[in-house]
Amino acid sequence: MVILLLAATTLSALGAGQGLRTSSFNATKVCHAVSPGVTDQWCDNNCNASPPNCPPTLCACDGGAPTPAPPPATPTPAPPPAEGGRVIGYIENWGWGNNLPTPASLAPLTDVIMAFAVTYNGNAAASSCAAKQCVAAADPLSYTNAAVSSLAKSAAYLKTAGLMGKDGKGANTAAPPRRVLLSIGGWNMGHCTRDATTGQYTWCQGPADREDVVNCWDYCFPDPAGFAAQLVALARGNGFDGVDLDYEGPDASLSAAEQDFVARTTAALRAQWPAAVISHTLMEIYMENSASAVALTKRVAADIDYVSIQFYNFGPAPLAQTAALVAVTRALADGAFGGDPSKVVAGLTISEANSDNYFVPTGKDACTIVRALQQNFTAAAGGIGGIMLWESRTDADGSWAGAVKSCLAHS
Repeated sequence: MVILLLAATTLSALGAGQGLRTSSFNATKVCHAVSPGVTDQWCDNNCNASPPNCPPTLCACDGGAPTPAPPPATPTPAPPPAEGGRVIGYIENWGWGNNLPTPASLAPLTDVIMAFAVTYNGNAAASSCAAKQCVAAADPLSYTNAAVSSLAKSAAYLKTAGLMGKDGKGANTAAPPRRVLLSIGGWNMGHCTRDATTGQYTWCQGPADREDVVNCWDYCFPDPAGFAAQLVALARGNGFDGVDLDYEGPDASLSAAEQDFVARTTAALRAQWPAAVISHTLMEIYMENSASAVALTKRVAADIDYVSIQFYNFGPAPLAQTAALVAVTRALADGAFGGDPSKVVAGLTISEANSDNYFVPTGKDACTIVRALQQNFTAAAGGIGGIMLWESRTDADGSWAGAVKSCLAHS
């Protein structure tokens, strides 16, 4: 998606990616693959890592695989917001240190998407992408803050922070529950590259025999259902309400193979987790350069809750070219949802640092875009699906998201 921060404890990504904690190894078990998605060596390395990453669907060890901690009870999903009322915030899982997303930044949000789960990390021995395999994993918000030092704690914090009363002592019963999704993908997942100066991989470790741009998604293509099962275990097992697929491939349009993989993964997610909130996040360039994004979205329309379009990386500039933004939104609503805009979400960003000059700095500016979008659809068709903010950390006091929420409710 955008430029990220480099942190000492996690290996950050350039664009919408993230780094996973490196692991230490203490080989005490002989492990082997029980799935074609991984190798014996991968299982030996990862099952003996500290902490272990040894999914029983992928690996088995002599004496048994490491016993995982029991997952938290699956929470009752939060009810969906009114159509058109979604205010969605991306929260990245890097760069927080001892800090936390502020309750004020979370308070206006109906949905939080935590980014990212990926299939790579900065340790070549443990990076499944480097081994040409597909194993998804995700960092918590911060390893150094005990309040969010696990995925389950991170999900719980993002779900509840900002729902407390002003004195911090009691729950605000007027505040509806917030839904929290785990996003898989981001920019680096489809653009794992070597440093131009050193020729070495950095935060994303790809295959040693590759010199070109590596699309780590490629190694997931053979088994969409198995990949979906990993995501369900990772998200539902840690208390998330659903999954966001942020497929950002290396080309300016989606190939038939890419469309097929994303569609089949989405269908498998819905089949394996019927109550999940499932979203897609699309690069706007896919909408401009071909009909591939509309074709994909039409194929998965019945299985997704909403799709967000990233109006901040490649244009059109939301404020300077509002008519073009409206046209793209209309094209997706008409082409994929039969004219219904209630599943189409406009993705915006506040900060120039998070975009290529396509930022929307104030809530007032964002409301201008909301009104332009809403006026493009008849009352019978309903309003747009909402607004997505990348990244919510830039809205620390919640004023931007709060203004957008008000505009959506009154437009």
